[in-house]
Amino acid sequence: MPSDVKVTSNLKGLEQLQKNLKTKLVAKLGIFASDNSRDDGGKTNAEIGAEHEFGVLSEGKPRRSFLKDPLEIKRKELLETANKVIKANIDKEGGAEKIFELIGIAGEAIVQEAFESGGFGTWKPLSDFTIAKKGSDQILIETSQLRRSVISKVEKGE
Repeated sequence: MPSDVKVTSNLKGLEQLQKNLKTKLVAKLGIFASDNSRDDGGKTNAEIGAEHEFGVLSEGKPRRSFLKDPLEIKRKELLETANKVIKANIDKEGGAEKIFELIGIAGEAIVQEAFESGGFGTWKPLSDFTIAKKGSDQILIETSQLRRSVISKVEKGE
C-alpha cells in the first residue's frame, strides 16, 4: 500500500554553515594607509601611533598602548562578544563576513574606550610640562586624528 507521507528536508542552514566554516577571513584592527595622513602634514598617524604603542625612550615618550594592551585587558569581553556574534550569524548567508565585521567593530569600541579611560588607567600621566604645552591633561588626545584613524576591516585570510 502506498503511503501519503512525504518527507522533505531543508538543508539550507546546514549548507550555509558549511560554506561559512570554509570561508577564510581575518578581522584586522589598526591604522591603515587610507586613514594614515594628518591635517598638519607632519608625521603620519601610523608613525605617531607606533611611538605611543611602543614608547620612545630617547624622546622621553613612555609606552601608552592603545591597541595591544586594551584588547588584552578586555579580552574576556571581546571573546564573549565574538561568541554571541558567531552564534547569531554562523548559519546565515554572508554570516562569515558579518561575524568578522562585528568582531572588528567590537575591537574598535575597546580602543575608543581606552582613549577615554587613559588605557583603562594604565597609561602614565602626562608631565606638568606636557600639560602646559598642550593646554590639556587628556592623554593621547590633542586633535583626535590618531583616535579617529583606528579602524577595523575584514580581509581574506590565507
